[in-house]
Amino acid sequence: MRVTAAAAVVLVLLAPGAGRAETAFKLGTFARDGRPLLGLVLEDRWVVDIAAANGALQRRHPAWKALAMPSDMTALIEHYEDGLRERLHAIATEAAALTPRPGYVHELKSLQVRPPVRPETMLNAAVNYTEHNAEMAGRPAATPTPAANPPRSAPGVWERRPDDPRWNPYLFFKPRTAVIADGEAIRIPPGRDQIDWECELLVVVGRRASHVPLAQAADYVFGYSLENDVSDRGGRGDARFGSDWLVGKAHDTFAPQGPFIVPKEFVKDPQKLGIQFSLSGTLMQDSSTARMTHTVYELLHYASNILTLQPGDVISTGSPAGVGSARNPPIYMKPGDVAVCTIEGIGTLTNPVAAAGPVAAAEPEAPEKVIALVLFPEITLLDLVGPLQVLKGLPAPYRAVVVGERKEPMATDAGLAVTPERTFAEVPRPFAIVVPGGPGSVAAMGSAAVQDYLRSAAPQAEIVGSVCTGALVLAASGLLEGRRATTHWAYADELEKLGGRYVRERWVEDGKFITAGGVSAGIDMALALAERLTDAATARRIQLGIEYDPHPPLGGIDWSRVGEAERERQRQGGTGRRLKDAARLLAGRPDLLRRLGIEPAETSRPPSP
Repeated sequence: MRVTAAAAVVLVLLAPGAGRAETAFKLGTFARDGRPLLGLVLEDRWVVDIAAANGALQRRHPAWKALAMPSDMTALIEHYEDGLRERLHAIATEAAALTPRPGYVHELKSLQVRPPVRPETMLNAAVNYTEHNAEMAGRPAATPTPAANPPRSAPGVWERRPDDPRWNPYLFFKPRTAVIADGEAIRIPPGRDQIDWECELLVVVGRRASHVPLAQAADYVFGYSLENDVSDRGGRGDARFGSDWLVGKAHDTFAPQGPFIVPKEFVKDPQKLGIQFSLSGTLMQDSSTARMTHTVYELLHYASNILTLQPGDVISTGSPAGVGSARNPPIYMKPGDVAVCTIEGIGTLTNPVAAAGPVAAAEPEAPEKVIALVLFPEITLLDLVGPLQVLKGLPAPYRAVVVGERKEPMATDAGLAVTPERTFAEVPRPFAIVVPGGPGSVAAMGSAAVQDYLRSAAPQAEIVGSVCTGALVLAASGLLEGRRATTHWAYADELEKLGGRYVRERWVEDGKFITAGGVSAGIDMALALAERLTDAATARRIQLGIEYDPHPPLGGIDWSRVGEAERERQRQGGTGRRLKDAARLLAGRPDLLRRLGIEPAETSRPPSP
């Protein structure tokens, strides 16, 4: 399971906004000042920055459960039913009611619209409307009648009823390189002048789908969008093996999608939607999704019997009649045209048509620089969330990602569960690593999965950091040997025994290593890291965005008055309590037990992985 980009907190939410009228919304992906923004769309005019709105509203509603927002649409889709649905509905209701509109609500026209989702698998249905089937065959449209030799079932893929006169479903692939956003240009390839349109309802998959029974297919739909299945009717120059779907469907820019996704709860019946296409103001297609040969759910059922669909994958459900190539004389798109696809209740997808070249070479995207925050059971929640909230504010190409051994919920010291977005195996070479602390640090010191990951990934990382007793986890892997570092003050002795040189500062830098003392120091460290990676202005904007301006009511800590008695009191809980059980938790690391001066327990067994 691929989880939230910012790690979803898995819990049962309260119902903020309960009792108010439900506010319909759409979801989209945008850019603002060059930075990606995951947005909730109201009235096709306003875009709510989901992450910023969630943070602001959680401060306004202390009773709301803490919930981190994903940073991309795929993660949102995957975890929509894990609490995000209720939270997004609450955000929509709150944002629609607020006047004046808060700073996290932007006018749509001020943002750059991007494709709403980047699917791994894109499937398209061929000739899936009765009249389109007829026009492509060059015959009058009519209700299909049983053929002399009716199609047979495809065992394991499509089982037919004896009275079903329809052809079996037909799906083909389109490449991700064909996807463009609303407003981007469809480019006519050089030498190709028979470029056609097909306005289609796009189904967005919401769950991992494999061999889905037809009766359950609706449960696997996340929502709906639009696609213009742009088609090259010029052929390949010979009749080898019949139709050439690569030539006909796969050119760059031949899959405009968007502009947004409508969650399925706002679409009463996907088979009763009006669908229209106009070319430069002239209506070309005017039909209804009721005319589909195979329904949305039949197509998903069929596809899932062939390959496994993942959250964010899409199925384009075919075109109604009215394409240009079936007209007499044919009409094709040409540079200067404007293609407009509209589906009732879903939206309008608009794309200008332009020649392919000469086009200035696009500046290549910088490779993603992943900052991996390592997750293990019993971390201190704020050790993770504080730096994560700061590092999420970094512009591209930086991306903060919570990683763990498995994509499974892990309990924190606060009782909430957090699920990694990616596994260790999926992020073998992060740009930076940050290890939070907490009671689970002791077990993490002996965890083969955590230690192996740090030993393999840290040497190649540009930055390696920790918060609180996360420094002990780093030290257990040998990474802090002889280095200046800090940790929670009550565990300075353990850091020294494991090879680090303890320094009582809020955060300490030693080469590429940066360690922080406690919870708030983790935020300080992350802001210092943000400045190092970008500039002071960006770091200040992030600080302002999270309103980080601590003024403890009891003032700062007077270290001259903190003695051994207080140290022992601090060690009675949390990490100290786990250290008392270190002989068992670290049974597989006798080297650590020796350095810590802890006698191995005779009955100790290595903890299960």
